[in-house]
Amino acid sequence: MRGRKPIPGPQKKAQGNPGHRPIKPEPQFMPALDDECPIKLDPLARAEWDRVVPELRRLNLFKAVDHSRLTDYCYAISFSRRAAQLIAEEGLAARIGRRSAANYFRDMALLADKLGAKFGLTPSDRARISAPEGEKKDAMEEFLQQGKGVPIDPKFNN
Repeated sequence: MRGRKPIPGPQKKAQGNPGHRPIKPEPQFMPALDDECPIKLDPLARAEWDRVVPELRRLNLFKAVDHSRLTDYCYAISFSRRAAQLIAEEGLAARIGRRSAANYFRDMALLADKLGAKFGLTPSDRARISAPEGEKKDAMEEFLQQGKGVPIDPKFNN
């Protein structure tokens, strides 16, 4: 797909809809029913899952369709931490298979950053997303829903 990435509707609303174009409705995905990871994670990945899922759930950013992406993020964190541990123990010459542990660490850290950005897990990414808020009604909507008819503005009262 060419061009800029589309800005999510809630983010456009939070920015005041600078382009003044109609905002497309967001797809409504089912919220994740539980915090359980769908597959067995290694201890480091599981610790990352347990750290981020409660906060994502609190912000209503964790949906049922996000399990696999979040699992990939947790594994990338786990692999980068293992590579960092290997480098700390054996030095920069350490190898993982045929690859340098330092290169492996860099690749996994970049992957974790890229995947984490989808959930707003870095400070700059948190600034770019907005968590959905509850429905806000303006005063006119509230008044009309009470069934009292159209309010009269005192400025125009003759």
